[in-house]
Amino acid sequence: MSGARRTDNVLDVVKCVVRIELDVEADAAYLYVTDSEAAGAAVEQVVVGRVGRGDVVLDFDADGRLLGVEIIGASQLLHPASLSAAERL
Repeated sequence: MSGARRTDNVLDVVKCVVRIELDVEADAAYLYVTDSEAAGAAVEQVVVGRVGRGDVVLDFDADGRLLGVEIIGASQLLHPASLSAAERL
């Protein structure tokens, strides 16, 4: 179930807001999965290459928590509705 988690046999609804920024000229987008990402907070990046389509870069903090996702080649990798809803830089 999306947006829900089970704790102590009680189902809690978790609100998760993802904000997307899009740089059309660079064909790159950033998905923020936290309320805000402090500058320099990402200490580890994991790159997932999509040959001929672009790259996805996962940004993690010092505790191993996902901060956000950079998408290079956004026009090829994101759904058109997500591109339309994105905040333009």
